[in-house]
Amino acid sequence: MASGGKKTKIEDPANEDLKAESPEGEPTMEDQHTMFLPTDVTLKVEGKLFHLNKKRLSEKSPVFKAMFESDFEEKHAEVIPLPGKKFKEFEMFLSSFYFPNLIRPITEETVLDILPLADEYQVEYVNSTCAFRLLEMVIKAKKNHIDAKTFLRWLHYAEHYNLTSVLSIAPISGREYTILSLKNAGVDEQISAELKMKILEERCKLMDPFFEGFFENICSWNTLHPWNKEKLAAEKIENILVHAYDNIPMIKNNANAIESLTRIGEDFSLETLKKHVRKQASKPEFQQTNATKSDPSNLFGTSFIAPFFGTKAQPTIVRSISRSPCPFGKK
Repeated sequence: MASGGKKTKIEDPANEDLKAESPEGEPTMEDQHTMFLPTDVTLKVEGKLFHLNKKRLSEKSPVFKAMFESDFEEKHAEVIPLPGKKFKEFEMFLSSFYFPNLIRPITEETVLDILPLADEYQVEYVNSTCAFRLLEMVIKAKKNHIDAKTFLRWLHYAEHYNLTSVLSIAPISGREYTILSLKNAGVDEQISAELKMKILEERCKLMDPFFEGFFENICSWNTLHPWNKEKLAAEKIENILVHAYDNIPMIKNNANAIESLTRIGEDFSLETLKKHVRKQASKPEFQQTNATKSDPSNLFGTSFIAPFFGTKAQPTIVRSISRSPCPFGKK
């Protein structure tokens, strides 16, 4: 296998964890001499013929090499049928390695058609190029507004063909999708339980800044003076919600979450919260691209916030919380 081609690095500027390098082994000038080799084998796909050279195919594919040199019936056949193959896909596959001067790049539109053939015929350069292209696609999925269904399809191929470079980066890219969008896209059918768990673990990490601020504020309530508790509790709850809104993408980019936070801001006169939410909701890109909706009512519904503001229904909640010892050891 010829090598020596320079590596090309790609990365997502927004995330230092997402980087990739192109494969080595691109065809060299020496391969150009095969351009005019005589044809001595014919492959038949969907009734159409490919007139090719055994030596060239054998150099690139150990599967073709075994077919032509071992005691298979194809060894002496003038025309070798390839049942189950699609003509267009096989043509794209050959175009990715057979004639160096006429090589077509493997693109986002063709990679999933070429990858299965590259794996079946063990064409190393094509297989690694497909892996690199798919890795690039996964890294830039969210930036390019790729829907969850398409993203999971990519991961399905990566798992099926054991593309370790893609699988290693998949959880970091996958955490940008909401749990509901992944579920609706068939996550349980498309990828393994192990990969799904890794994606969920990465999503949980996005919540860390919110919960750190949440627990810190909760623990500080026991220092409040009794006559000021309700007012300060309202301010602290507002700070927590604003903190969550500013730091957690699945809240900030979700229409239902924004609607709930707007309602909370109106009901309890939380001016800072309303200002943050209205600013995001007024952005054209949010109005155009927001298509994923979940039900955050259990997290940010009025039933969550009302008890902390001394409502008539439960006026003792704030008092009981402020008197409770902090479970995290802060005084």
